[in-house]
Amino acid sequence: AMIAVERVERAASEADEQAAIEAIDRDGGVWLGCDVLVPQLYRREAKAALDPLLSIHLDGRRLGIVPHGDTGRALATRLATLADFESHDGRLEIGFDGAPAEPHPAIVLLRRLLAAFDIRCAEFGFYGTLAFDYYRLSQGDAIPDDGRRRLVLVLPARVLLSGEDGARWVDFRFPGLAPQPGDAAAIEPARIERFEDDHPPGGHADAVARGVDLMRRGELCSLVLSQTFRRQVQVDAAAAFARLRRDNPYPAMFFAHLSGGERVFGASPDVQVRADGQWVETAPVCGTFRRGTDPVDDHEQAKALTHSLVDEASLALCADSD
Repeated sequence: AMIAVERVERAASEADEQAAIEAIDRDGGVWLGCDVLVPQLYRREAKAALDPLLSIHLDGRRLGIVPHGDTGRALATRLATLADFESHDGRLEIGFDGAPAEPHPAIVLLRRLLAAFDIRCAEFGFYGTLAFDYYRLSQGDAIPDDGRRRLVLVLPARVLLSGEDGARWVDFRFPGLAPQPGDAAAIEPARIERFEDDHPPGGHADAVARGVDLMRRGELCSLVLSQTFRRQVQVDAAAAFARLRRDNPYPAMFFAHLSGGERVFGASPDVQVRADGQWVETAPVCGTFRRGTDPVDDHEQAKALTHSLVDEASLALCADSD
């Protein structure tokens, strides 16, 4: 039998948004938002998933479901019948053998889990993060059995929606589901694999020089270089994210407390893909120019953009990728 879900909507205040981020920092969840308003391009809006009922981790070829609270434990008990799960320290686990499959069997299982709930609305679902090599999930044999965490999702008990037209809460209730008391499930801590920077001092400049040399020889036509700095600091994650939003607002902002001691937050000028029930949009930065000072300047900038072979190639690459 499917799990009945009841959707309840209620009003929210402007103060609820900051309180939501603090609650996520304390109890877990995900905040996704845009802090930039540009007519016909960016909408100032946010969506926060709070009070996780379930957390789902894909570590290497092993997927784990961690229930939170009495309702989470009751949901996990119902969902346990959907696959050959094993029980470990209060969480459900299942391993994948790496046999060829498309898509990855973890994706198939996630779809099966969602289909077990008798509700279809835009707010109900999994919220979370994917590792940079998430593309490996397109093939069942492409993920090595290395234990590396590549997917973290949460199923929230409530969602905060805010935008230009105000804010509102969406709560989810499960009529007929009896709470299941018990001990808190053990959560595997996040593993930090590296503590040093990507390059020693001068290393990034050396990489740029090698790229320029390859371009001169005709062996390379495009190159995007990045580097990661790693520092051990004592900082309040929610306060740091609040400062980032204040000093460097971007179209794509995120804050996630993923359990296991892991918090991730950041900002990006690129909106790679934004989708809802009706539209799929993309707003990449590459292939764009700065706005002009007036409509005539805008027209000249647009003309230069459409006549640029480099920007034409960038736009084509972004469109193909998206």
